[in-house]
Amino acid sequence: MKKMLTKANKDHLADILLIEKKSFQNPWSYTSFSNELNSKVASNWVYLKELKVSGYIFGWNIDSDYYINNIAVSPDYRRRGIAMKLLNNIIKKLNLENIYLEVSRINQKAISLYEKMGFKENGIRKNYYSNNTDAILYKMELK
Repeated sequence: MKKMLTKANKDHLADILLIEKKSFQNPWSYTSFSNELNSKVASNWVYLKELKVSGYIFGWNIDSDYYINNIAVSPDYRRRGIAMKLLNNIIKKLNLENIYLEVSRINQKAISLYEKMGFKENGIRKNYYSNNTDAILYKMELK
C-alpha cells in the first residue's frame, strides 16, 4: 500500500473537502482551501494513501514560525499516526523556531495529540467558535 506526504494541490481538493465536512461543524469552503493553495506564505501538505488524501495540514510559514490554520485526518484513518506524521513533516521540511495553533476546548483528542507532541498552552480565546466554545492557543518551541 503506497503512502506518501506531498504538497497539497488543486487535484487534492475534492478529497480534502470530504474530510473537512466529516471533521468540522463549520467546514472550510472550496474557496477557502483554494485561496490557501495560492497564498505566498502557505505551506500545505497532504498525506496520501493509494493516491487518496487521508489527512492534510494547511498553514502559514512566516519567517521562522508556522501557523496551523487547518489540520484533519479522515475518520477512516484516525488514530494511525497520520496527524503526527503531518506535524513532523512540517518540523522536518521548514526551518522553524515555533509552531502555533488554536483548538476547540472540547476537542480532547486533538488536545491530547498536541500536548503529547510538546505543544504548550499559550492563551485562551473566549467564545471563539460559533458554538461559543473557547479556543485554546498552543505553541511549540523548536529552538
